[in-house]
Amino acid sequence: MERSLSKIINTFRTWAGTHSQIATFESKPLTEFVAKDQRLYPLMWLDYSAIAPSAGYGVWTVSIPIYFFDRVERDYSNIDTVMSSMLLLVDDFLTEFNDNHCNIGFDIDYNAGVSPWMLEFEDIVCGWQVNASIRTGFSRDENKIPKG
Repeated sequence: MERSLSKIINTFRTWAGTHSQIATFESKPLTEFVAKDQRLYPLMWLDYSAIAPSAGYGVWTVSIPIYFFDRVERDYSNIDTVMSSMLLLVDDFLTEFNDNHCNIGFDIDYNAGVSPWMLEFEDIVCGWQVNASIRTGFSRDENKIPKG
C-alpha cells in the first residue's frame, strides 16, 4: 500500500471531486488564492505552504490545513448560511476520513482543530479551516527512496 503525501492529497482530491457540494479542489499555497481566477464555489483548499510532517517510530504524522469556503455577499446577508453549510462540509470530511481509515491507509485525528476563516479580495469568502492531523505508517525502508 502506498503511504505517501501524494496518496493523501489525491485521496482528498478524489473525495472532493465526488462530493455533491464541492465545486473546486485546490492544493497549493493559500497565498495563490486570488479572486480574479474566477473559481467555482464552494471550494476545498489544501494549503501546501503550511503542511507540517513529523516522524515517529513507524508513524508519520502530517498536519495539513484544509479550508472549506464559499462566497459571501458584500452586505454579509448570507454569512450565516455560508458558515453553516461549510461546517456541514467539514463534518462530511471528518466523518469520511475518521470512519474509513482501514480502506484508505491513513486516518485523521478525531480531535482535528476547526476554526472560522474569512478572506476579502474582489470576493469575500468565509468558511472553516480544519487543521487535520493525519497518521500513516511508514516502512523505514531505504529501498523506497527514489534513486537519482
